[in-house]
Amino acid sequence: MSDQPVPSAGPVANFNPDDFGYPTVVNGVVILPAVSASAIAMVKANGTTEAEQLIDYSNNRKANASGFTPPAVDVSKGLAHVKVVASPTTRSVTQMLAFNDQVFDFAMSPQFADAGVISSGIDGNAQVHLTVNTLTDALAAAIVERFGTTDIVVEQDPDMMMFHDLVGSND
Repeated sequence: MSDQPVPSAGPVANFNPDDFGYPTVVNGVVILPAVSASAIAMVKANGTTEAEQLIDYSNNRKANASGFTPPAVDVSKGLAHVKVVASPTTRSVTQMLAFNDQVFDFAMSPQFADAGVISSGIDGNAQVHLTVNTLTDALAAAIVERFGTTDIVVEQDPDMMMFHDLVGSND
């Protein structure tokens, strides 16, 4: 199906969210971080190529908590160009999704309503991104307390409207 490295590495990470982090491109090379002990062992294993092992991983789709098993995706051509790197300190896909949920819940807290939070989330490097109408002192202090002072991007745009302001009320 896909003979491109980035679209091929994504399903491996998404179908095995506890074993891999999100793929990135570094100097034109697709890097897939192996974060679990079993994925790191795969990187160090002998006998088969990384591509063959990644194909096995992509075919080894796991059912999620609700019992859904993702469909098979043929990623074999693209995986030949993916470099798997042992990276035990990198967040797994599961951890990234949970962190994104934490950022969203934090930003949507009623205590920050006066800041007018427009959007919130993280990027592929777990950098926190918030867009607000006004960066209030309370929000700034809470951001530092919760997330620290590095890997935080806060955009202030007093003219941007929140979604509920754009759609109006149902009255």
